[in-house]
Amino acid sequence: MLMAIDEYNRYISAHQVQTTMASYFCPACRQPLILKRGEHKVAHFAHRDLSVCQHTFSEGESSTHLTGKLALYQLLKGQGTIQLEPVLAAIDQRPDLLWQHPQSGMIAIEYQCSPISAKRLAERNQGYRSQGISVYWILGPKYYHKNLRPQTIQRFIQAGVLYFYLPSDNYLRCQSNWLKADFQRLKYCEKKVSRLENLSFTVPITDLKANYQRQKLQQLMLQKRVDSALIDYLYQQHRRLDQVPDWILLGTTFGLKVPNWHFRLVIWLLLAPFQDQTVLTITSLVKRLEPYFILTPEQVFLSVKEVLLDLQKGGHIGLADGEIQVFHLPVWRD
Repeated sequence: MLMAIDEYNRYISAHQVQTTMASYFCPACRQPLILKRGEHKVAHFAHRDLSVCQHTFSEGESSTHLTGKLALYQLLKGQGTIQLEPVLAAIDQRPDLLWQHPQSGMIAIEYQCSPISAKRLAERNQGYRSQGISVYWILGPKYYHKNLRPQTIQRFIQAGVLYFYLPSDNYLRCQSNWLKADFQRLKYCEKKVSRLENLSFTVPITDLKANYQRQKLQQLMLQKRVDSALIDYLYQQHRRLDQVPDWILLGTTFGLKVPNWHFRLVIWLLLAPFQDQTVLTITSLVKRLEPYFILTPEQVFLSVKEVLLDLQKGGHIGLADGEIQVFHLPVWRD
């Protein structure tokens, strides 16, 4: 840990300690601590006997985590009142930083460098929520240098933004506006900032060619990597998967459990029975599509609405008062 209490009950940071002769105590259990530091080691405190501390605070921190946490404190301390490793006894948690934001209230900042289970992450988030505290998860180098799965991005995202901090930097790396086209790597917009603030992001450029996408889909079919039940269903409708409209092959929706072509095909099939009728609501369509996402219901609504706006732009549907009027859907190839 980076913070301790001295014999006068004052908080002190390990990197500020000038002498090892003084006594230092754990802010949680009040047991004695020892100061550890060296030429290649970040200064920090450790329990003489960890078994006496019943609080869920880890002392197995890596040097990357310790260095990054202290650097984040230095980076953000000019943006309001920020405490380093405060003890939240009511929920038995200790955020890396606790930030008193002038407009947004109390915000916990967690610098996450190692893997954490979805269950543990949810428990920590719930603990903060129970105290009216918001939380930012800022990810370390191991996360930044990985190709993160959509499920991982979704766990740590905050107001549409994913935050990273590398100890070698003096800024935050922020990612947003993810696009996932079939047969392509995930794309996103990244910014480097020195403050946690409202950000605006551009939309990444994705150049999709329907013919190329169709060829890749045909390869999947030849390799028998497409659900045979879906192929059989289309066959019963006198349609073939390799003849889908170009529009179905050009999706970039992020956060799906299925490929974009599959998702857009489902939308086409759901809309088809309502051509020339104004009886389908956006809400009912979104409800049918929720199982295809890893996102929250609110995020699903926005994602589906974006696809519907694309259909509207092409003159295929009309949108008014929460209802969908289907004119003529994209046509299949002969």
